[in-house]
Amino acid sequence: MDAKVIEKVLLTPVLTPNEHILNEDNKIIRKTSSGEILSTQLYSSSYFDADVSDFVIDFYEIIYKDILPSRMINEDGYFTNDNFAGDSMNSFNTTANKVPAAGKYKKIRTEINKWPVFLQDYYNFCSCLANFWLLPVDLGRRIQIGKPINKATNAGDYMDKFLLKIISENVFANPPKAYAQYFKCFSTFEDFCDKHFLYGYLDNNEIVLYSSNNPESIVENMTNMIKKRARYISKSKYANDLHKLFSMYNLL
Repeated sequence: MDAKVIEKVLLTPVLTPNEHILNEDNKIIRKTSSGEILSTQLYSSSYFDADVSDFVIDFYEIIYKDILPSRMINEDGYFTNDNFAGDSMNSFNTTANKVPAAGKYKKIRTEINKWPVFLQDYYNFCSCLANFWLLPVDLGRRIQIGKPINKATNAGDYMDKFLLKIISENVFANPPKAYAQYFKCFSTFEDFCDKHFLYGYLDNNEIVLYSSNNPESIVENMTNMIKKRARYISKSKYANDLHKLFSMYNLL
């Protein structure tokens, strides 16, 4: 089995039906004519979101099967356990807000053809499996001011700052009560990185710092991190199961 084949799928953007006209073809997980992966979504939400789409949930349940206590989504479309929710690792909007041509925030985002090429490329790339991971709902999907280690509010929505934050909070020795079930899955920070395939974020056990005031540099660094993670996952003990999943949907 060629790890490069798996790696390619891990780096393929996942789209949801809000990005296409809803029709019968969109009721199945499939590859689009332009090469992206179109996924259905059981998760109950007011909008479609790739990082909790059905195909991505299948991905989580493979690479995190040694951590997850149960299936992630129940038959009503809700997380069975809020400690184990799907989330994007490296964000788009936080960095796009730094690019004047793209608009200062999401609600006033300009048309994509007005963005610099580096931002267009990242937008078309970042919604891929290698950029998705498990995180408690409050830490990733909800913005709650005052939460001690909230990724969005306390870490600027950047992975390097978030990783530094959880180290400084010593969450593995003293996990916050609300997230204890999640953090108890990891004995140490090194174990956390191992189970999340975050090797690219470490250099001699030091966090690789890449967030800055330069959005083009940030995008380049985030892209490199995502590609590294895909490479590690493609060679992991989960590769065979991922190959079966991708084959089932004719994505190889």
